[in-house]
Amino acid sequence: MKATASIEHQVSERERGGRGTATVERLTQAGEGGYEVDPTGRQRIVAAPLDRLWKVGHITQREFDAGDKYRGLHHVADLDPAAPSVDWGRVGGSFGPRPPSMFTAQHIASAREQVRSIDKAIPDRSVVSVLLYLGLIKERALHEIGASIFGADNERDARNLGRAGFRTALASLADIMRA
Repeated sequence: MKATASIEHQVSERERGGRGTATVERLTQAGEGGYEVDPTGRQRIVAAPLDRLWKVGHITQREFDAGDKYRGLHHVADLDPAAPSVDWGRVGGSFGPRPPSMFTAQHIASAREQVRSIDKAIPDRSVVSVLLYLGLIKERALHEIGASIFGADNERDARNLGRAGFRTALASLADIMRA
């Protein structure tokens, strides 16, 4: 309860000062230390296991780069090139028939091809594949990963198992991507 009151106070102070912030609910869900303020004053939720492990120095630059690239490729590959989006070329902006130029059909197809290539190198439905999916794509918390994959009952053991398994999966991904 005390942590929630502290977060509510921080959010109200930031809003009163005209600075943007995440909602109290989102910050509370991220947990203590689940957000950071960058030098420009913007808040960023750091709930993703990849970001949290990187922030505390539990993974190497090589592992972070591989995980971040794989996560980004999945994001672009999941876009629907036929979906309407904002047409930034029109005055005032409006919904246009094509995606913004940074996500052309060619970029999306290239990302899908790269994801398929990486996924072929990872044995289908292996523990590594599931760990990467839960940690990078679904961005589940480490204790959720440890509980669902390794069956740990208490939260501390689940978090430790999730962290160890996810770090191993990131190392395998970095080897596959040769990052």
